[in-house]
Amino acid sequence: MHAREIESAVSGHEDVNVVDFSPCERYIISCSHRNEIAVFDRRFMNRPPLHRLHHADTGEDDLNAGITSALWWSQGSGTSQSMLMTGGGDGAVKLWDIRRATEDAETWSFEANLGPIARLAASPLFEHLIIGGDSGTVSVYTLDHSMISHYKDHPMTLLSYDN
Repeated sequence: MHAREIESAVSGHEDVNVVDFSPCERYIISCSHRNEIAVFDRRFMNRPPLHRLHHADTGEDDLNAGITSALWWSQGSGTSQSMLMTGGGDGAVKLWDIRRATEDAETWSFEANLGPIARLAASPLFEHLIIGGDSGTVSVYTLDHSMISHYKDHPMTLLSYDN
């Protein structure tokens, strides 16, 4: 088996923690240890990223791993191709709609209170979100599917299981 490069883009990141394709394979993300997500349109890889999205800077570079996990919201149609969820060293989970302007792309955010987030995973139907923290804690949350139609002023309902 042989592999050959067919596309490339300059992310501007000195370190890349996470890369991924959107479900439609139109978008590619590159996430860095500096709390930035670069979103590229594969049709225009020679152009700058569509977005440079950010998590909060903790000011603790040695302890903050930056963006450590990303997943694409895959429920429903239309929005599923453009909804991106990220977690990082700032302890926040953010949902982005990459169809929107960069300044309005963040549609929802919450603090998991687990310290830095090591990994996000969702159940197949996106009913539950699992968050693994750097503290060794694994928490399961329920997801309110109405969050896709609500934005910054309408918070998502999350319930933590203590089991």
